[in-house]
Amino acid sequence: MYRYIIASSLIVSVPSLSYAECPCQRVHESFTTRLKARLAELHADEQIVHALFTSGIVNEKGEDQQLRPRYVGTQAIFEQIMTQGLSSGSLKNVIAVIHTPLPATPLCTEGEATSDLVDLSILLDEKRLQTVRERSAVLRAFLQSGGVLMATYPGEARGQRSGAQLAIFDQLLMQYPQELFDVPLNCHELPPEMVGATYLLETAQGEWFIYSVRFTQATSPQDPTHAGMWFGSVQRGPAAVRLNRVSAYLRSCEGPDLMTYLCK
Repeated sequence: MYRYIIASSLIVSVPSLSYAECPCQRVHESFTTRLKARLAELHADEQIVHALFTSGIVNEKGEDQQLRPRYVGTQAIFEQIMTQGLSSGSLKNVIAVIHTPLPATPLCTEGEATSDLVDLSILLDEKRLQTVRERSAVLRAFLQSGGVLMATYPGEARGQRSGAQLAIFDQLLMQYPQELFDVPLNCHELPPEMVGATYLLETAQGEWFIYSVRFTQATSPQDPTHAGMWFGSVQRGPAAVRLNRVSAYLRSCEGPDLMTYLCK
């Protein structure tokens, strides 16, 4: 199966009022306190978590071998917490957008990694390889829990995945037609600062938060590499700035406008 959707007409089961139409909200300390505690329980990277909850942003430059387990591992833990929040009802909606050079790696495997799925350096490094396995499992649980996931990538790049990988991806599209969306972008490549994923979280009380990640895809690690994470209010601070930049870039490529999903 080979499915495209028109981003401007994308329909998901969340409110679609524009950001400008939504009333102001305030971030409740209780939600962030519980989230921080849960991250600690699941052994998320302490340095990253401290920076996120102190300043809303963390950026590092270093070797992929050192940074990928910390950043992508923390991303997987965030995704696990979002999944649990949807199941428990503490989160009303989570809208995730993966923006990567190729169709999302975790969606193109059932947990097994091969040399045509990820770079050889990752295949030979158990710590980095584990991040691929973890996210493959957690994203399926996320979809099962009702999370909305848009896989965005340059449209021409679909052909760079193998037939077997695309078969897995397309099977997931058929399995989760209301949750998973294939959104090819009208661009040739993504700028490095846009490679990663962005998540909009709505709490049971109707409050919206953003969590965003910058990291290279497992198909093309770089040394040195740049890593980044943002978390916070959708209205102000570094995370809100990140949200605006990602949303503006995706719109420029005829992709989804993330701001239209925000309604407090």
